[in-house]
Amino acid sequence: MTAVAIDFGTSNTVISILESDTQSPKSLRFTNQSRLFVGVNSKGERLEVPVVPSLLFIKEGNQVVLGKNIRNQRLGLSQTYPPERLFKNLSEI
Repeated sequence: MTAVAIDFGTSNTVISILESDTQSPKSLRFTNQSRLFVGVNSKGERLEVPVVPSLLFIKEGNQVVLGKNIRNQRLGLSQTYPPERLFKNLSEI
């Protein structure tokens, strides 16, 4: 079993797993979805944290759409899909 942690922030979300062999956290990077936040840790080492926009949409049939694909498809913003299927911040979940 894989442990998954999701930090659903106001603007960006980080999704991480706990790698079973090293017991170290690893933030997941999603092709065509993630962008990198670059920083430095307390040891002066460069950090790259992949994030996705904090948007989640549930389509018919429980299909989940994440991040910028929601904006591109205007999900929850048109009459085609109801806005109650769009989650933009933690208080709405």
